[in-house]
Formats: sequence, C-alpha cells, structure tokens
Amino acid sequence: RYNNENAMSWLIDNGCVIKTDFDTEMLRYIIDAHRRSGASDSNLAFAATDNRGKVISAYSSSVDENFAAKDMQPYSSIKPLSVYTPALENGYINYSSTFFDAPYKELTDENGNTYEWPQNGTGYFGMKNTFIPDAIKKSLNTIAVHCFRASSPEKSADFLLNTLGLNVTADV
Repeated sequence: RYNNENAMSWLIDNGCVIKTDFDTEMLRYIIDAHRRSGASDSNLAFAATDNRGKVISAYSSSVDENFAAKDMQPYSSIKPLSVYTPALENGYINYSSTFFDAPYKELTDENGNTYEWPQNGTGYFGMKNTFIPDAIKKSLNTIAVHCFRASSPEKSADFLLNTLGLNVTADV
C-alpha cells in the first residue's frame, strides 16, 4: 500500500513524469500571499478551477487536515465572487462604502417561530455601519445581503455566468 512518501519515491525511482494542467505559478503566488498576509498562523484552503471546472491549483496551510482536498460547501467563499466583485465593477460600492450590520429581515420557520435573517458567523450583529473590507474580513452575512440587494441580484448572476462561467439564477 502506498502513502505519499513511498508513492513519491516510487515515481522518482522509476523516472515517471506526470503531465498536468496544475498551475504551479499560481500556487506559489497563493502561498506567498498567505505568508505576507499576516494571517499565516490561521488555516487557509484554496482551490482554483478553469472555466470548465477542472482544478488547476490547490493549497491547504493546515498541517492537521488537507482542507483544499476536502469535499466541502463553498460557504462564505462565494460572497466575494457573487456579491462584492460585481458591486465594485458596476460602481455600486467602493472600498469606503458602508452598510449597517443588522439583519435584512425577519423570517418565520415552519413552527411559526420568528428569527432574524441572515445570521452572522460571529453570532451577533454589530448594529453599526461597517466598511466593506471589514465585512469581508469578518465574513459578515448581513453586509453581503444588504450589498447584494442594493447593487443588483441580476448583475451578480450575470457576472457569475458571463465572467466566471457559473450558471446561476438571479431569483432571490
């Protein structure tokens, strides 16, 4: 049975060459950016795909678990692509724009209980104006929803489809 170490040894010993579309230059850029970010003590997982969905680069900074290879939901990683980038490109926001960190609306569950939506991963609402870079850094769902609704869900869907090749609907 092979593990990473003896599989690599076998490949080298037998003169094997693996041809791949993997982009090592992109990987070096991501590793360097992570080291320079000042957050190199936190875990980072990164995967880049081409417009056909083929992985061309992946990275995980965790020594305990390979998050880049783990099958996970995109969670907050889609917000910069689906909300902030289209809003910036269309002039709806800039880096000094602010939104109020509060729920967008109140919803009722199937049992008739009301709750505030969306919730932030922090577990609380700041109840103050928050700059876009701070909202991105803290991954605030409230700010993303307020920005998304203010800028244009249709423009976000158009950006995802025509720029990134992701087929989504603007039905929100």
